[in-house]
Amino acid sequence: TLMPAFQAVGYMSTVHLRNEGVWQDPRVPFAQIANMTRVSAKWTRDDLLSTLAERGEFGAPFVGITAAARGYFGREPGQVDVPQAAMLAGVMGNYRINPWCSPDAVAKMRGRVLGLMRENGTISAEAAEIADRADLGLMAPASEPHCPS
Repeated sequence: TLMPAFQAVGYMSTVHLRNEGVWQDPRVPFAQIANMTRVSAKWTRDDLLSTLAERGEFGAPFVGITAAARGYFGREPGQVDVPQAAMLAGVMGNYRINPWCSPDAVAKMRGRVLGLMRENGTISAEAAEIADRADLGLMAPASEPHCPS
């Protein structure tokens, strides 16, 4: 469907505008629409996925799939397993969440991603069920996480 792609383009537009320091400008909605239009007209699916992997925010404090895979699991992106990949997809774009502070919320997000993966045929129902029961597999954080009370 087009909705995930549209959401991804909108998300990348938001990240770009925030990184450019213009997020508080009252013209942001217009700039965002222009950005989304340009990106959706010129980028291929591979361009979008590569940019999401490189610049996406994967929970606090990781930017990019490489930093997130290393920081959460001590692995390179190509070494993460299905439950870990689903967790990364679940936290992407949610820079307020910290899996070490909110493991139950992150497990629920991961479960939703696994359900979508099952629905679109990426994984079997059995694989989704097994992955959903798996431990998050987080390594110890590099520093003590700041968890809101």
